[in-house]
Amino acid sequence: MKKIKAWFKKLLKMFCANIKKLFVVNEQISIKILWTWICISLSLSILFYCLTNFKILNMETSLTAFIALTGALPTVYLWIVRERKKEKDQEIALSSLKKKDIELYQNKISELNKVYVDAITQFYNSESFMAGAYALNALVDDWLALAKEHPDDSEEHLIRVSQISSILFSKRTEMQHNIQFNHLIEKLFIKIAKTTAKYTLFKFNWLGYSFEKLHFGGADFNGADLSYAELNGADLRDAELNYAILIAADLSSVDLAGAKLNHADLSFSALTRANLRDAELNHAIISNSSFSNADLSISSLREMKIDIEGHLNSLIGDYDYNFSMTNCDLTNADLTNTDLTYADLRGATFSDTIISYNQLFEIKQITLNQIKGLLIYDDESKDNESITETIIEKLQPVIQDGESPISKTFLKALLKIKKH
Repeated sequence: MKKIKAWFKKLLKMFCANIKKLFVVNEQISIKILWTWICISLSLSILFYCLTNFKILNMETSLTAFIALTGALPTVYLWIVRERKKEKDQEIALSSLKKKDIELYQNKISELNKVYVDAITQFYNSESFMAGAYALNALVDDWLALAKEHPDDSEEHLIRVSQISSILFSKRTEMQHNIQFNHLIEKLFIKIAKTTAKYTLFKFNWLGYSFEKLHFGGADFNGADLSYAELNGADLRDAELNYAILIAADLSSVDLAGAKLNHADLSFSALTRANLRDAELNHAIISNSSFSNADLSISSLREMKIDIEGHLNSLIGDYDYNFSMTNCDLTNADLTNTDLTYADLRGATFSDTIISYNQLFEIKQITLNQIKGLLIYDDESKDNESITETIIEKLQPVIQDGESPISKTFLKALLKIKKH
């Protein structure tokens, strides 16, 4: 009995192993498996015939039904084999295409490296300088295109973009009177600035290159990282610089009329003598920045921010200031909710300049002439109100005219003159 059970188990294992093979289908037809399915189909047909013939199954049958049942399983097997063959062919074609793409990609890199060598040779030859410059600029476009097409290798391609751009920018000081080259540098600058906004891993070092007096009017620099860029005297009228990073940038004498710098980081930047007329700097970070002698008339300077903890880094005169607005024009400017506690406002021109009521009492120093040019923004009525005698009396401790405080009698006299 034990021998029979062992033999039966062995037979069952062999049967299961062979059954598994029947369901392992690849792209090639197996005659053995095909005949097995034919035999199984034939056996099922015979079984079905016997069951119906002996009235065990009470249903009508026909020769067509038996033929269909006999051919069903082999037909399904052949269909699966055909589909697997299609999939295999597609995999082979795709693999071949990938290999071809890799080959083309490697050839493209080799070609760009060869062009780079030729372009450098031309660039440092005075007779073919501009030809080399245009070739290098075109290479920047090619490497940027590769970075977009092959994002996995984008970091390596962006390094090449940085290297080639540095070579072109380094020649600008020497060739600053070459109009064609300046025009090329302007386009390249915009291109690289946009790349810093597009790729977080791309950080171009602008330090050491001069972009003085170049033209970028209306350019889109939103979100760009332009830290340490030397843009003194440049034309940035109506430029978009929202959320741009301009830490320690040299923006002195820059024309930023109508420009948008909302939420921009201007920490440690120099905007001395800059034209910011009708510009927007709402929510901009201005820690340790200088607006001395700048034109900020008709500009929107709402809720500009400073680094309170780091305000001791900037010392001007006998007072501790975080940012400078000395001698700047703030006519019709809107300074609502901007923290002026650590602002150096000496010599600044106020004329219909809007500030919040609480801001007025945060200012360390202010002169009488400056006070009479202020308008107080009322949060409740949303209107701008003139300075009152009560406000001036409250400001007595901080009001200065040169080195001496101003008397209350003189303040009252000024108010009477202002009313008339």
